[in-house]
Amino acid sequence: MLFGGGLPSPWTFLAHAAALTRRIRLATAITLLPLEDPVRLAEDVSDVDTLSGGRVEIGVGSGAGEQEYAVFGRDVAADVS
Repeated sequence: MLFGGGLPSPWTFLAHAAALTRRIRLATAITLLPLEDPVRLAEDVSDVDTLSGGRVEIGVGSGAGEQEYAVFGRDVAADVS
C-alpha cells in the first residue's frame, strides 16, 4: 500500500489554481524535505506565493515511513540522517 499525495509537482498545479482564483489559500499537505532540492523548492514556493499575492501555505516534514522513500528509489536511512 502506498501513502501520500498524487501530484509529483504540486507547485505547477497551485500556480494554475492561483491564476484561476483570487481568495482561496493555496497549500500543500506535507512536502517531504529530504526528497526535495532545497533551492528549487524555495524558488517554486516563492514564485507561486508571488503570483498568488501571498496566498501560499506549505506543510513540511521528514516523512512517516519507508514507503514514502521507496516510491522514489531512495533509502530513508540515508536521506534522513
